Amino acid sequence: MHERLTQRTSLFRTVQRGPDAIQDFGQTVRALEGNHNLDSEIHVCPYVGFVDGRHACIGCMLHPVAPGNEGKDLRGLCYYGSLACKTFYCDSWRSLPLHCQSILADLIDDWHLWGLVATDRDFVVLLFSLLENMLGCSIDDRVTRDTKTKSLLITMLNWKDSWPPAHGYLQRKSRYYVSPQFMKPEQDPNTIIIALIPCIDFTYGTSTSFSDGAHIIRSAAHNFIEAYRSGP
Repeated sequence: MHERLTQRTSLFRTVQRGPDAIQDFGQTVRALEGNHNLDSEIHVCPYVGFVDGRHACIGCMLHPVAPGNEGKDLRGLCYYGSLACKTFYCDSWRSLPLHCQSILADLIDDWHLWGLVATDRDFVVLLFSLLENMLGCSIDDRVTRDTKTKSLLITMLNWKDSWPPAHGYLQRKSRYYVSPQFMKPEQDPNTIIIALIPCIDFTYGTSTSFSDGAHIIRSAAHNFIEAYRSGP
């Protein structure tokens, strides 16, 4: 994916900013990358690329502040049109508790992992619910200042990109359109884990036995709790 986006970005830098050239670019990208989509309901926009010099930030290459556009808004040339792009905001992200948003924003600096985590409200809420249930209190921003707890939480969030039972699976899917499961605070860790495993399995299109998944989750959660309680 990184190679594809790098190729798109480099190619778009050579494109004249006019309707015909931009439409031709979109057709070229589709021809180079093929038409295979993971989800038939989701349009794959050819104008997504890197919008910074370090190739660390993903964005719309038609946006007026994107490199080379000189303030011109070209988003009207894309599939959804400029109005959709101007007004859309990720419902999954917006529905997350504010303390989860704040912690995730400080923790994740990988654009691919960010996309998988931020669009799966269930995964985030369930994971935080499990840890906070075991802790007996809310997780605060101390987790972003302590190296060990920060690393342990990132490892758990990274199950969306490297879940041991799905080793070898190349597919990763977003779960943003799945109806959220609202967990009650009094629910026990086992109940939360039962709901958490399918969130991870969906990403890979596979299935994990409860015993295997629960062992991985419990072990990581206990390590995090121990580090969080002994941290600064």
